[in-house]
Amino acid sequence: MAGDEHHVPRNTREFLALWNDAVEEHLVHQLAQSVPGLVRGRPMDPASAEALAGQLVRALRVTSMTGDPAAAVRHLEDAARAGDQASDDPGRATS
Repeated sequence: MAGDEHHVPRNTREFLALWNDAVEEHLVHQLAQSVPGLVRGRPMDPASAEALAGQLVRALRVTSMTGDPAAAVRHLEDAARAGDQASDDPGRATS
């Protein structure tokens, strides 16, 4: 949504998708500021903190969508195994 400020959603589903993307982006930036404090003793550059924050936000979304914290843990395990190639699809963690 960042580069598309003037886009008018065609329907409720599109609006919700755009809204969820905007909320996720906001949460990632907000959480990225705190991530270095969570990994005390290990230096972390801002890009790494933002990447980790993104995975944490996706895991939180998985839990909120499924009601299953274990699904969020599986998402984080998958992301850790895949490194930077982790899936951006939170639904993948529930399979």
